[in-house]
Amino acid sequence: STQAGYQGALALFFADENDTIDAFNANDNNYGDFESATVATIRDKMYPTMDHVWFYMKNKSPPDGASVTSTSGGASYKMTTGGKFRLKRSSGFISAYHYEDDEWVQIGSDQELPDSYKTSPLKIGMRIKKEYKSEYHLKVLPTITTTPYLNEEEIIA
Repeated sequence: STQAGYQGALALFFADENDTIDAFNANDNNYGDFESATVATIRDKMYPTMDHVWFYMKNKSPPDGASVTSTSGGASYKMTTGGKFRLKRSSGFISAYHYEDDEWVQIGSDQELPDSYKTSPLKIGMRIKKEYKSEYHLKVLPTITTTPYLNEEEIIA
């Protein structure tokens, strides 16, 4: 039988180029600390018996990154059989998308980054956020692209 509860969530993130893995080691009870440590992050949330998926994006806000901006969205399909989403930095703005019906659908709107993160090198990462299910299966095939002359990077999983 299918175990009840939210499935483990995949999070994609951008981090400051000088951060170490220790900055992102917060356990899942302190997941908000992890999100606050990132420059930007996107994650999903799924319940295995529902035909719906939620997405949450957070990023550091101007002018100095001391506060965090949140945006979210969702769609009426079951991503438990496959799906993908992406996090993108372009010209000093962060955007997030999910892939539905053969097209990229933006989650919320573009969010401006603080000046210190608009063009500086960033680290790219992935993390699992455990939820209520004690087991989960994720197959991740990341694609990372960068276009330096356009000042653009993205990660897709």
